[in-house]
Amino acid sequence: MNSVTAIFCGITGCVLTYWIGTGLGLSASEVLLCLGSAQLACVISGILTLQAERRPWLKARLLRGGLRTWTLLATLFFGILVALAEPLRRDGVLIRLGFPLILATGFALLWGFGPLQDRIVRRQQRRLESRV
Repeated sequence: MNSVTAIFCGITGCVLTYWIGTGLGLSASEVLLCLGSAQLACVISGILTLQAERRPWLKARLLRGGLRTWTLLATLFFGILVALAEPLRRDGVLIRLGFPLILATGFALLWGFGPLQDRIVRRQQRRLESRV
């Protein structure tokens, strides 16, 4: 995903989340809580999924194939999202805001997940170089 696409998706997701959320009776602060929770859930679930794929015993038993990996990612994302954002636990709110919140995570991919993943990879490469 390039930067322009991520920014476009992030802006679109934020606007849709605000529009639909306020239409559902959420206050602006509740919508912001949902958006912030989505950003955090995106970064955490992405990092945890990538780290799980690096564990041979997990990859062999649980993450055999793309569908299982995507299922783990989605389960982690929505689990963290619902745990952090209380307004999403109300009747039907998560169903209606799920897609806009996923779109809004374009910002987290750019400024959260990407740099954090780069730092993890650099640290692992330094460890491997020091062993040689």
